[in-house]
Amino acid sequence: MARRLAFLGPRGTFTEEAALRYDSQAELIPCPTISAVAAAVDSREADEGVVPIENSLEGSVNETLDVLVHDSQLHVRAELVLRIAHQLLV
Repeated sequence: MARRLAFLGPRGTFTEEAALRYDSQAELIPCPTISAVAAAVDSREADEGVVPIENSLEGSVNETLDVLVHDSQLHVRAELVLRIAHQLLV
């Protein structure tokens, strides 16, 4: 049975890309917020969750840190660095 991965959605986001790189065979479950990803894992709707913890524009992602420190018993299992390249077309 494929692992179920909740991720910060919708489909087509960089978080989905990170989830696919983490486990390309997993069943992906898009969630509207980081807190919803944590809730999906806490309720066992998903086996694991993929959320951003830092980005180059904002630095630390506060919602992720708050969820990990205050709102759940979840732990970081792995880290994946996903390089993002934006292109401006005019």
